[in-house]
Amino acid sequence: MDKKYYISDRDPPVYDIINAKYSTSSNLLIACDHAGKNIPICYHHLGLHDDVFNRHIAYDIGARSVTNMVANFLKVPAICANYSRLLLDLNRRTDDYTIMRPISDGTIIPKNIGMSSQEQQWRIEHFFIPYHHKITDILQEMKNPAFIVIHSFTPIFQGHRRDVMLGVMTGRHKKWSDIFMTEFQQQYPDIIMKENEPYRGDAPYDYTVPHHALDKGYDSLALEIRQDLIDNDDKCQQWGNMLAPIFQKTLEQVRRQQ
Repeated sequence: MDKKYYISDRDPPVYDIINAKYSTSSNLLIACDHAGKNIPICYHHLGLHDDVFNRHIAYDIGARSVTNMVANFLKVPAICANYSRLLLDLNRRTDDYTIMRPISDGTIIPKNIGMSSQEQQWRIEHFFIPYHHKITDILQEMKNPAFIVIHSFTPIFQGHRRDVMLGVMTGRHKKWSDIFMTEFQQQYPDIIMKENEPYRGDAPYDYTVPHHALDKGYDSLALEIRQDLIDNDDKCQQWGNMLAPIFQKTLEQVRRQQ
C-alpha cells in the first residue's frame, strides 16, 4: 500500500504491559482495550481537532488508571492498548463495519472515510493483530487462566442520565460474574450495579472477551465503570482499592468450586 502510512519511532508501542514479570506466575490477566487515545503521527489526528481525543469516542476515560491500580494491587499482569478506538476498535471483529467508524457519536472521522481495503488491512495487521496475539500469548503461559476486561461509559447518553454506576457484562458463562456481583454488592451496597447495563455482555459485535475467554472456557469478567466516577487519579485509586480485593475473593471462590 501507499507508504504514507507507517508507525514512526516517535509513535508509542501498540500496547503497554504492566507487571510483565508476573505473566508466568499469575493466573489472571487484565486488559484495557480502549486505554489510549494516540494516533500515528502520519495520520495527522485523523483530520480531527485535538479536543476530540479527550472525549469518550476516542478512549475510555479513567479505565487505564483503574486497570493499572488493580494490576499493581493484585501483582498480576495487565495489557493496555495505546491507540485510539477512532483508528481501530480492538473490541470489534475485523469484519464488523464499526471497527473503523467513519462517524462516531455524530462526529465525522475524515481519514476513516473512503479507506481502501489495503489501508484497512494495514491497520488490522499493525494494531489489531499484535494486541490480540499478545493477549493470547500471555494467557497461554498461564495455568488455568482468568481474564478481566475493564471499560468505562459516559454518564449521559442521548440526553438521558444513566443511574448505573458499575455494569457487569455477562454472557455465556455467568459463574464468575454472579459471584463478583454478590460480593461487591455486599461490600458496597450504595453503588448502583446492574447486569448487562449499559451494554450487553453477549453483544454480537464484542470481540475481546468472547475470543480470548468465552470461546476457550476461561473464567472471565467484563466491567463498565461510569466515567464521572473515575475521571481523576483519586477516584481511580478509590475504585482500584474497591475492585481489587473483590476480584481476588471472587477468583478464589470460583477456583474452590472447580
